[in-house]
Amino acid sequence: MPLFDKQEKTTLGIVLSIVLLFVFSVIYAQNKYNSNTSQRMVFNTTYNTASIDTLNPTNYRVFAVTNNEQLQPSQVQVPAGSKVDFYLTSNDVSHEFNIAGKNVQLTAIHGTINKASVTFGKPGVYKIICSDSNNVQAEIIVQHSDTKQ
Repeated sequence: MPLFDKQEKTTLGIVLSIVLLFVFSVIYAQNKYNSNTSQRMVFNTTYNTASIDTLNPTNYRVFAVTNNEQLQPSQVQVPAGSKVDFYLTSNDVSHEFNIAGKNVQLTAIHGTINKASVTFGKPGVYKIICSDSNNVQAEIIVQHSDTKQ
């Protein structure tokens, strides 16, 4: 007696095809839309102080800290085409943020550092929004490349 009859084989084939299509679609979408997720790093007290460092004219490092529903620094200015490495931590409770228009999720957790790298190709104002309260917490101002800071 066969393990599966004809209808079961057909059903399993259809289900497997749908699952494979779903997996392929997720991988394709992540690559196409350049999804960026943060990565967790080892905690270091260096990251407890908010700051913006210019590594070179197109690379920046931002140490961002949340405390009492505020994200510091509250404003970052960079020229178009810049890559910004965000290092995020929290001095109180966990906070979820996203950068509007960039498909980037940031999580601030007390006692940990999360890093995300984002390239800002087009001039404009990119809001960093708290996912919990929908409040704008900070903004990245991307200026035309020839604009001096």
